[in-house]
Amino acid sequence: MLVTRRDLITAAIAAATLAGCSATPEPAKQAHDLTILPLSGEWARPTAAGQRWVTTSEQNGIALVDPEGRILDSWDTNAEFLDTRSVRLNGKPMEVFASYNPEAGMPLLFTVSPQGKAIEHRTSVPSFGFPVEGLCFFHDTDNDDLYLFTLSEKFLAHQYLVTQSNQEGLKLTEVRNLPVPAGAETCATDDLTDTLFVAEEGVGIWAYNASPEADLARSPVAMAEPFGALGKGPKGLDTIPGGVAAYELDHPFIHLIQATEDGYRHHSSVNLGQDVAPDSIAATAGSDKVKAIVFDEISEQLEQVELPFTATPPVPNARFPQVYAEVETAPVPVIGDAADDPEIWVNKGNPGKSLVLGTDKRNGLLVYNLEGEQLQSLNVGRINNVDIRYGVPYNGKTVDIAVATNRTRNSLSLFAIDRERASVIPVTEVPTALPEIYGFCMYESASGTYAIANDKDGRFHQFRLNLTDRNWGAERVREFKVASQPEGCVADDRRQTLFVGEEDRAIWVLDAEPEASSNMVKLDGIGEHLTDDIEGLTFYRGETQDYLVASSQGDNTYVIYNAEPPYQFRGKFRIGINHQKLIDGASETDGIAATSANLGGIWSEGMLVVQDGRNVLPTEAQNFKYVPWSRIRSVLNLEQ
Repeated sequence: MLVTRRDLITAAIAAATLAGCSATPEPAKQAHDLTILPLSGEWARPTAAGQRWVTTSEQNGIALVDPEGRILDSWDTNAEFLDTRSVRLNGKPMEVFASYNPEAGMPLLFTVSPQGKAIEHRTSVPSFGFPVEGLCFFHDTDNDDLYLFTLSEKFLAHQYLVTQSNQEGLKLTEVRNLPVPAGAETCATDDLTDTLFVAEEGVGIWAYNASPEADLARSPVAMAEPFGALGKGPKGLDTIPGGVAAYELDHPFIHLIQATEDGYRHHSSVNLGQDVAPDSIAATAGSDKVKAIVFDEISEQLEQVELPFTATPPVPNARFPQVYAEVETAPVPVIGDAADDPEIWVNKGNPGKSLVLGTDKRNGLLVYNLEGEQLQSLNVGRINNVDIRYGVPYNGKTVDIAVATNRTRNSLSLFAIDRERASVIPVTEVPTALPEIYGFCMYESASGTYAIANDKDGRFHQFRLNLTDRNWGAERVREFKVASQPEGCVADDRRQTLFVGEEDRAIWVLDAEPEASSNMVKLDGIGEHLTDDIEGLTFYRGETQDYLVASSQGDNTYVIYNAEPPYQFRGKFRIGINHQKLIDGASETDGIAATSANLGGIWSEGMLVVQDGRNVLPTEAQNFKYVPWSRIRSVLNLEQ
């Protein structure tokens, strides 16, 4: 049985100390006599206060034991594996434990009472229908979220959100699945760097980003010979600050792998001797050495070794203020990179019936209400970006207009928004000379209403829209260019200013009028505040202050600046999980849209809508998330 959390080392060392041993642990049976349970096939873990022990055993179940060996409470269930975290659930601090019943195929979740005298909140989660090969907790400190990873024979790491319900106790809600190698049987996490380590038996150790909003990519940590220094390859592992401790498959070697700025490197090894057969490992790091304890299958004893190890403390991942979405839309119809850019149509006659338009760059334009329900699907081509302006003539009445870039025909698609019916109607297509049309925004001033489209080669074409009652068209009136691929842009109609995003370089500002100079001023570049790609840009007009909002796709954040010179940086935030409604956060965001209009209720200060490139909890096709602006204003202390 494999147990791989570094927390277990405390139990082993404490047991040895209580047994009167200082240099190495006593034989396992002696050490574990203190818990009145034989050690073979099981592990023990002290509670947070260190005054009580939790033990798991396939034969004896789960027990809470005091240091004198008295069983205080027990759970009669077949149990293997053990991991724990000290977290806050529903605002209350608690220590949560996870184990697994192999006969029933059920994860087991429980807590220990604050007084350390009882096992509480016992939960047997229904069987998932697959055997569990290993498990480990991950504590996402950004939002104080607790997750459980289980490794299955389906070659997947299943990630679950752990929550507490007054009626149902501890619950597991599926978040996502990560593909892992067929030989993956052990996992451990580093909460400080959001890293999940998985040992592929006999092959190597892999690192994944444990955040539920992260990419599914993996990177090598250490490999078996001849590609690395892990000999026959790993069987089990544990994390230590700044590295990983692992033992070899069928060989008595323990290896230390050190984290570096460029990845990982093999640090050192120790041979336990041919008469030792490690079956689990727990490690802890001091200032200049690592203590590792392995369970020896042959002798049924704990073997302790010390290795020199001076690791550079790991650099924590950047932490940002968190808000959460109140509503998410129905997923787009197609799996993959499909959803892209939203825009908000404010129903001025009935704000609660406002709409969100979202592009589906595989099919067309989707229309949602404020509850996230899809109302329309307009299959007019590969629509990429969309924007809206108000009050234009069409067929004898006043309507509003949405314009979008259509990558199927490298054209502009023009739509009428019927105010009475709150519906979107395709009207016409305007051809362009852009060979690979891409991003888009609109601008309106006394000189006219304009459509501004860009191409992947950096060109921008500005069109004046000719909108009569019976005929909608456009003529090109301006061209300018950035050095590399752009996409997002947004105009401040009142100040006649255009903001454009060059994905890998910067946000630029220029005059939006067609006859004005195309000279650009750099607002901010990739670096301290922005991580490429710079994607969506949107504008929020407040009562006393206007804001520019940018999607910083590379670090899954949203960056806010004052929208007039000197364009002061005001902060950045992430969108995390809404626990009450089980709406996931947002990541890999392309387009964004904001309004300051009072749409009623929680939307009284307006809203921000973002495309979610990774829609999880559970994994589904991409969609759009709605965030009340009041939450953003509050967390960043912005003016209204």
